Amino acid sequence: MNNEHKVNPDKVGALWLNTSKAGKEYYSGTINDEKVVVFTNGFKENENQPDMIVYKSKPQTSVITPEEVGKVRKTELETVNEEANEILASDLPF
Repeated sequence: MNNEHKVNPDKVGALWLNTSKAGKEYYSGTINDEKVVVFTNGFKENENQPDMIVYKSKPQTSVITPEEVGKVRKTELETVNEEANEILASDLPF
């Protein structure tokens, strides 16, 4: 028997079940060579509305809000100030 993988011409893609950091389940994969993510329709009110919504997948980027940048800078400044105060409080030879 031949073990070669047969390509199904009717296949348009594949999806994998994932869980977000917030604990929500979603699917990701490809459909017609387009990367997609699929979420439960949280706005469904009637049976004639879709159960799932498909979106084009976008590359993940690290997003830092201005508030987070401020916190990082404040923490860095506090550390530098503490180190400087320790040096100034030590017995310097000059």
